[in-house]
Amino acid sequence: EGIDWQAYRAYLRSEIEAQFVIRSELAGQVAPAEADVIACAQELAPDAKDGVTVTLRQIIIPEIDADSQAGLAAPMARAFNGVWWNSLDSSMKRYAQGVQEIAARNPDKFVDFVKQFSTGRSAEREGVLGSFSPGDLSKDFSSVFALQKGDVSALIETAAGYHIIRVDDVVHGESSAWKATMDQCREQIAMKESQRLVVSWLNDLMEKNFVSILVNEDLSK
Repeated sequence: EGIDWQAYRAYLRSEIEAQFVIRSELAGQVAPAEADVIACAQELAPDAKDGVTVTLRQIIIPEIDADSQAGLAAPMARAFNGVWWNSLDSSMKRYAQGVQEIAARNPDKFVDFVKQFSTGRSAEREGVLGSFSPGDLSKDFSSVFALQKGDVSALIETAAGYHIIRVDDVVHGESSAWKATMDQCREQIAMKESQRLVVSWLNDLMEKNFVSILVNEDLSK
C-alpha cells in the first residue's frame, strides 16, 4: 500500500539485480568441508552410518501340534495332557538344538540339511529367505546382523517354531538414513556459510563504497 506500480517494479528489479550480483560474486565459494558434514551427521544420527544387508537361508522346525498328536480337542489336550505337552515341547527343542549343532559344524551342507529337516515355504526354495537390513526383521532375528558370511546362528525360537539361520552374504555400506542425514547436514552447512559470506561481502562492499565516497569528497574539495 502507498507504492505505485512503477515504484514497485523498480523495487523488484533492484532486488533481482542484488540477488544476481550476490550469487555471481559468491558462486563456487560455498563448499562445505566433508569433515564438517560428517561431524554434523554423527551428532544428528550417531548410529545410522553403518548399513549392512544380509542374505539369509533358514531351517525351520515347527512346534508339534500337540492337540492333533493327542487325538483330543484342544481344551482337553491342554487340561489332561499338560505333562505330555511340556515333555513333547522340550523334546522338539532338543531335537532342533541338535540340528543347529550339526548345521553349525557343517555350514557348507546347510542346503542338504534344509531338505532333510526344514518345513514351510522357505524349504521349497532351499531355505532362502532373501536379503534384509536392520529393521526389516523382528527383534528375534537381530542377532543375525552380527554374523559373518557363512556363519550359522544359534537356535532362534518364535511362535512359528525353531529357526536356524545361515548367512549367505553380507554387504556393508552407508545406510540410506546416513546418506539422508549427510545430505541434510550438507544443505544446512552450505546455507549457514552462504549467509556468512553474504554478510561479509556486503560489509566489505559497504566499507569500500564508504572509503570511495570519502576519497571522492576529499578530491572534490
